[in-house]
Amino acid sequence: MSQEGPHGVSGSASSAPVTGNNFDVFLSFRGSDTRKGITDVIYEGLVQAGVRTFRDEEEISDGESISKELHGAIKWSKIGIPILSRDYASSKWCLRELAQMVEQLNDGMIIMPVFFEIPVDHVKMKDGEGPYAAKIEAYKKDPTVKPHMIQEWVDALKKVTSLKGRQVDCGQGEFAKIMVSKVLKKLRKTKLNLSDKLVGIEEHLTKLRRMSDTDSSDVRMIVISGIPGIGKTTLAKSVYNDICHLFDRCSFLGDIQETSAKKGLVALQHQLVSDIIRRDLANFNSVEEGVSFLQDRFSTLKVLILLDDVHEKTQLEALVGSLNWFGLGSIIIITTKYKLVLSGREVTETYDVTEMNHGDALKLFCRHAFAKDCPEHDYVDLSQRIVSATGRLPLALELAGSQLSMFREQKEVWEALLEKLEKLPDDDVQKKLKIHYELSSNSQRHIFLNIAVFLWEWIKKIASYMWKELGLFPSLELEKLYLMSMIKIGDGDRIWMIN
Repeated sequence: MSQEGPHGVSGSASSAPVTGNNFDVFLSFRGSDTRKGITDVIYEGLVQAGVRTFRDEEEISDGESISKELHGAIKWSKIGIPILSRDYASSKWCLRELAQMVEQLNDGMIIMPVFFEIPVDHVKMKDGEGPYAAKIEAYKKDPTVKPHMIQEWVDALKKVTSLKGRQVDCGQGEFAKIMVSKVLKKLRKTKLNLSDKLVGIEEHLTKLRRMSDTDSSDVRMIVISGIPGIGKTTLAKSVYNDICHLFDRCSFLGDIQETSAKKGLVALQHQLVSDIIRRDLANFNSVEEGVSFLQDRFSTLKVLILLDDVHEKTQLEALVGSLNWFGLGSIIIITTKYKLVLSGREVTETYDVTEMNHGDALKLFCRHAFAKDCPEHDYVDLSQRIVSATGRLPLALELAGSQLSMFREQKEVWEALLEKLEKLPDDDVQKKLKIHYELSSNSQRHIFLNIAVFLWEWIKKIASYMWKELGLFPSLELEKLYLMSMIKIGDGDRIWMIN
């Protein structure tokens, strides 16, 4: 005989395994009240918008604790939506879910309560009135319910009613659209990672913000150009972070040149579609098929897209062939060192990144070399000369400072680096950056070249098995390469070379 599940449902459906950050939204609801109504409408709206939503379908007995699956689903969801209906508090399971969601507030979960056909004051149990207060009183007489559990539920109800929630005060379809829109805005607030040692970018950002003109309904293409290492990507990411909350959907495609060379343009189209449509529905057999899909599906959306390190016209043609592909107010930001790829394109604004002034360059170098804004007393002259010799390029300064921080008591290493840098012409950027590679040990070079040539965005743990077999001490050397700013280690322990 089937038993009532946590949401008052008899029946079952397959459930996805809960691993990692599986879900965007966890829906908590009383099935007998809302499953065939507002819950279904909100759930379908979220799924159609590409939002990964957990809605329990299983037959799970209303036991003493939340099942492992539900616990994981709540823990790994970004947003919790409790649909607080008249009979919600009749389910101990619902109250446990609510208590866990409130507990997850400290870990960054967002709770968006919905009040369905019940006043907020009743959920708040103000003056001890309403079905929630009556049910809590009944639990106090239930020998299977411990006092500490009741207190957790009462605290959770009080907390959730103190948050900004929404009363269902319009048609369910219209309300669901409002909720989906709000969820999408919450989800897209994830910003791109940036160093906490940035110096001297505010003047650039002021100009780029003005170029962005986010109040305009025009579709804009903004190009940030400059020599390698000048800080194009950092500036582009900073602008992206500033304005991403103003758009329906956002996408950052990093290392376009390397990705297209190793995975192909179709892979980039797949990623763009996944970011914007919010579901993995693209299965293109050719670039042309991808272009057709992008033209059809993006034209009604106000999007923000950042294409980093574009080298070839074909890359732009495959991803942003024309501004009329995108909805009103969309902005495309492109970074490149090759302005020729832009000939014939619908470029709205071009921003050429110039070198840092000496004061800011010295501060950036010192933040990496000394973990402060100025050089040590005995290193003032050396620091000044190294900064000048790097051509005041942010990437070169970061590399030099990070590496020399490991040789703070060895002035001869600083002097050797300075001598090499000063022998190179000011415009020989690649050779200046290569010097930092030459400072590394043989095992560090081996690992670095593997990452550069073979292991682009491999997972650290997997690659380390190979390096360990070769006697390269990957745990130690990867950490050193990371500290020297020669590689990056990102989410999921994925490793790639700095560029």
